Amino acid sequence: MIGNFIGRLHQFTAQQPNMQFKFNNPNIQRTRLDFQYKNVVHYAERANLPHAQKIGEVAVAYGERLQEPGKVLIMGDLWLPSIFVTINGLRIIDWELSHFGRPSQDVGHLVAHLWMYQHRYAEKSTAKTAKLILEGFLTAYRSALGDSFDEVFGLSGVRESAIHFGSEVLTRTVGNFQNGYLYEGLAWDDRLIQTAADLAARHILDPLHQTTFDAMNWRDE
Repeated sequence: MIGNFIGRLHQFTAQQPNMQFKFNNPNIQRTRLDFQYKNVVHYAERANLPHAQKIGEVAVAYGERLQEPGKVLIMGDLWLPSIFVTINGLRIIDWELSHFGRPSQDVGHLVAHLWMYQHRYAEKSTAKTAKLILEGFLTAYRSALGDSFDEVFGLSGVRESAIHFGSEVLTRTVGNFQNGYLYEGLAWDDRLIQTAADLAARHILDPLHQTTFDAMNWRDE
């Protein structure tokens, strides 16, 4: 299970601060700040979202936080094309973006892509599968962290994951990475685009009142 593996990866490396120097990759974080988080304000404007300036400010603040020393080793590009199903189980490929960062980058990223599959194919079995994988990932991740959940992830992890979730959804719906993916060819005022953009905005502006990450039972903490 991917959630169990990522949870154990984050848990183990959180206790290995020396790995911060072995997996230091500041260029990745600077690139993401410049090409993703700083563009969120423009994406919000394209989608005609209220409070676009505030949405952009929150996304940039998160991107700037990622420039600080990390907490755990993250995969760095955790989305469905990086996960292979083999006869021996699941395999994760494309680790070239891995670095010592914040756990929200892995969690928020995969959840964003699973949600987009669920949303884009709402009338097909693909949506049901994506929903089950999303919930299973979060449940297994939470279970793998166990008693170290607060230390490794906690409330700040939920908040940051939601902000990354919103930023990634905007990037893939009205942003520079729409082409070649799930929402390719849809106009910015398309109903599907608007629904996704509205949800993305809520995750950025009001991250702790969204239900996307509730499968981790973090509200019980």
